[in-house]
Amino acid sequence: MKLSIIMPAYNSEKHIKSTIKSILNQTHATFELIIINDGSRDGTEKIVKEYQKQDERIKYYSIENSGSAVARNVGLKHVTGDYIGFVDSDDLIDQYMYEVLLNHATDNNVDIVGASYEKIEGTQVIPEKTYFQ
Repeated sequence: MKLSIIMPAYNSEKHIKSTIKSILNQTHATFELIIINDGSRDGTEKIVKEYQKQDERIKYYSIENSGSAVARNVGLKHVTGDYIGFVDSDDLIDQYMYEVLLNHATDNNVDIVGASYEKIEGTQVIPEKTYFQ
């Protein structure tokens, strides 16, 4: 099963390399990464295009600055996967995240799955929980 991961990016040059690496290192390797540059004025585009040259799973689109919701909707127009995931350009995700989420979705015949996360503020790690049935 193929996964489409949508990532809006705006002035993300400080974090986007780490985010892309964490996505490319997923144990569920059948995915496309759709990155929408939301009008960045820094080196975001250059970084993404370098990664795109190295990995054919990366698709890149650029729009005028319109906000992350519009960028996500642009990404939705380009998905080819059976499932869709969203990642922000400053997120780091565990290498097993999508494998676990997709297994949970298929094993339980559900349409939507989610995960808790940790928020990092300076040196402090704050666990956050997402609750839904």
